[in-house]
Order: sequence, then structure tokens, then C-alpha cells
Amino acid sequence: METKYCRRCEQTLPTSEFYRHSDYGDGYRATCKKCTIRTTLGDFEGRLPRQGGVREPRDPEQRFWEKVNKKGGDGCWWWDGTVRSDGYGSFGYTVDRKLTNALPHRFSFNLHNPSVEIPKGSRILQTCTNKLCVNPAHLILSEPGPEVETCARGLRKSGDPEITSLLKRLKEHRQTRRG
Repeated sequence: METKYCRRCEQTLPTSEFYRHSDYGDGYRATCKKCTIRTTLGDFEGRLPRQGGVREPRDPEQRFWEKVNKKGGDGCWWWDGTVRSDGYGSFGYTVDRKLTNALPHRFSFNLHNPSVEIPKGSRILQTCTNKLCVNPAHLILSEPGPEVETCARGLRKSGDPEITSLLKRLKEHRQTRRG
């Protein structure tokens, strides 16, 4: 039976206790399966994980503000984080070691209106029709119903020159972000 020395727990164990890995000369990881899992979870007998391992999650609010650009001349606060294929932003954060995803404008609304309960099926609409705006002054809570979708779609397709201009600037902003 082949054996290998684990760098973490400092034990010699059978190779069946090691994950295979083609990057290592002998074809096995340097740490046993148990130590690899413990290191990944960050609880290896009170020791901190090695650099590149699991780290403490940062404050979601701090991460949120790092991705907001308040310099828009139109009063919009632009979301500079991840953008979904439908044009809305996406914000992932950790709460109690669980990954949560949210739309940035909803996160902003909740951040600035902590006492407001958002009923199921309701939407947070951007009155400026900018899908990447997170300025709380531009966000309104809508009641659930089909008229919400009609309202949001109507603002975008109204033909109003001001809205058309804003949508054009939004498109230009997205293109400059992509390089």
C-alpha cells in the first residue's frame, strides 16, 4: 500500500486518503482529504487558512458602495458591478456564511428604507428608467399587479425625448464600462 505524508496534520496516510491532482509530481495533493476540507472551511484546529483559502466575508454594505458611482450628472447613481443580460445589475453578498444575490436597486432601497416591508410580488421601480440606477431618490415601491409591468415598459417605450436621451446615455455608459 502506497503512503504519503500530509503537510497539515503531519501524518503518513494511505494515498487513498488524498485527492488526486495532476499538478503535483506524485499525482496527489499535498494535504489529505480531511485537512483539505478543514482548510477550505477555515476551521483547521483554530489555525487560519493559508493565503488563498477562505476569508471572512466583508460587510455587504461596504462592498455595495464600492460598486456605486455617484458622479452621474443626471442624478443617477450608476451601478458599476456585475450586469445581467437583461440590463439590470446583480449583487452577491454573504450573510451568515450563505451567499445571497440581489438586484442592486432593491438592495439600495432596503438599505435606505429599513423599516419598509416589501410585499411579495412588489417591485422597486426606477423613476429615471435607468436599469443601473441605485439612487434611493429615484426608487419607488410599486404594488403587485400587471399594471406595474405596463408602467415600467411604457416609460421605456414612451418616445419621450428626455427618456430616449437617458436610454442613449445608459447605452453609452455600458459600452465605456466594457472598454
